[in-house]
Amino acid sequence: MSDFIATLDNLSTYLAFHSFTQLLLVPYGHTTARLDNYDETIAIGTKAINKLQERYGTTYRIGNIAETIYVASGGSVDWVKGVLRTPLVYAYELRDLGQFGFVLPPEQIIPTAEETLDSIIVILEEGANYGYH
Repeated sequence: MSDFIATLDNLSTYLAFHSFTQLLLVPYGHTTARLDNYDETIAIGTKAINKLQERYGTTYRIGNIAETIYVASGGSVDWVKGVLRTPLVYAYELRDLGQFGFVLPPEQIIPTAEETLDSIIVILEEGANYGYH
């Protein structure tokens, strides 16, 4: 996968999807050091999770991986940001908050996809506003 991603010219945004805990995480996982564009990344991500909440009321938190959950090295988001210098990089930890954990009930799959898509559109539009194309 890394060989393929490395061939993409002008990659402006990279999104990873995981479950669960309702978080929107930004690199880095191995350190609490701030990204070169941390303020922009957090501002865009905050708009995205606010949009996500509009559809079904699902709340997410945003933050650096190491600060928000735990120190975790080796994730794709760290590599894409650190090595490829991709401007906008996020990792979603999708629904839920632990009641169902990794086995989300089928009736929550489509709502999760819909609200997540709402937030992705915001990330892409806001990224373009910041000049990330």
